[in-house]
Order: sequence, then structure tokens, then C-alpha cells
Amino acid sequence: MKAVDDIKPLAADWSETLVRKATPSDVSQMAAVLGRAMADDPGICWMFPRSRTRGRLLPQVFAAMIRHLYLPSNEVYTTDDHAAAALWRAPGLAGLLTARRPREPHYYLALLGTDPRRQGHGIGSAMLSSQLTRCDAEGLPAYLESSNRRNLALYARQGFEVIQEMKLKRRGPPTWLMWREPQR
Repeated sequence: MKAVDDIKPLAADWSETLVRKATPSDVSQMAAVLGRAMADDPGICWMFPRSRTRGRLLPQVFAAMIRHLYLPSNEVYTTDDHAAAALWRAPGLAGLLTARRPREPHYYLALLGTDPRRQGHGIGSAMLSSQLTRCDAEGLPAYLESSNRRNLALYARQGFEVIQEMKLKRRGPPTWLMWREPQR
């Protein structure tokens, strides 16, 4: 049974779908949706250039990340129908790529993905909004890194600003580091 504060309604047009904390039983479906959502991400394509390899490995990589890195910190979210998944780190928790992350306490959005068939319907915005409401209530900023230019507008609508553009080595795609101050 889920606590009421762990369940948050999505945008008005998705009022029957809920953003909720994930459990171990959600891992395989979340890993699959993240694999589909990230299959054409420029950073992922750079790391896994062969589409067949990417399609096979991404669900396994994401399942391991969820299970071992993010689920133990209790900051993993999904929807009841597994249309999307979001992996967050709370302030003070070490994570991957910490050298690039700002030193100021913040929530870190490591990964957000919506099933490609469901993109453009407000699910990604709702996934962000549910956690950003918490950031605002706690007076804490949020930080993320995106290698997909298409996602910058989504994040900007939620109050994120690009603070740096990085170029990865060996002709990798640009990665945008984004920061969002708490909204009052």
C-alpha cells in the first residue's frame, strides 16, 4: 500500500494516471521504457553506436542502474502504467559524474524517459512537476544533464536554464548542464 504523499496526480488530461515511487517489482518495466525512450538519445547512440546492441543492452544497463544505484535511495518514480520513469538523487547523496555537478545542495535528475508512443502528451512534464514541487517546497534547486537538444525546451518550460554546454571527447555529442532555482 502506497502512502498518500507518494502518489501525485499527473497533468489534468492524465488525471487517472499517477506519478508514484517505484518499487522493486517495477524495475523491469521501467528499464524497458527507459531503453525505448533513450534509444535515439545522442549521448546513448554515441556510447552504443550499433542500434541492435543498444536495443539489447539498454534495458539491462537501466535495470542495473535502477536496482543498484537509484532504488536504494528511494528517489525513483514511475506511472501506474509504466509510461515513464525518472531517477533522482537527493541532496547529499553521491552519484555518477559528481565532478561536473554543482557543489551546492540540490536534487539531481539523472534520467527521465517517456515511452516514445506516449511522448508529447504531458507525461514527461508531469514527472518533472511532481518532483520539482518538492524541490520548491524544500527551497532546493535541481540539476540535470541532457545530451538531447529536443529535451531542452521541456526542461526550460519547467524553469531549468543551461549553465554550461560541454563537448564530449572523441566527437561525442554536446551535453547541456541545466540548473533550476527553487520557485516561490
